[in-house]
Amino acid sequence: MSHPSVKVVPSEAPAVIEALRDVVFDGQWAVHERVRAAVAAVVRPVRSDESHRSRTRLGYQQLREVVAALGPSSAVAGNGPTVFALFDWSAVAAPDLFPLLSGHFSLAVGSVQRLGDATPEQRQALARLEDAGHVGVLLLTELGYGSNVVEMR
Repeated sequence: MSHPSVKVVPSEAPAVIEALRDVVFDGQWAVHERVRAAVAAVVRPVRSDESHRSRTRLGYQQLREVVAALGPSSAVAGNGPTVFALFDWSAVAAPDLFPLLSGHFSLAVGSVQRLGDATPEQRQALARLEDAGHVGVLLLTELGYGSNVVEMR
């Protein structure tokens, strides 16, 4: 079974591109465009001779630069489309930034926002996280299982 070819008249091309963006980005192209620009600004080539320590430091620097471009961490974490776009574009273009995103925006900032009760200590913790100068981490262990989360009881 053959399909007729689709021909786009040049004057219709912008409308076709816009329609495709709406479908691919679920109507969130403006968000993706802003996040893409922020991620593109921090992208750098990954060299095979770099140490893990060096790449980790640069990943945290990228996180601080992206937060500076997109706004405070609490605003980013509280905006689902922005967080999703940040994961999407980082996965493609910034492999050292990508693994830091969930720890910072979901496990640290997002958890305090969702589960906290706005105590002075929580407000102070969020204030420290705002510019990504401080970040959240997850350490999970259980006696006899170490960090094997799948086998924990």
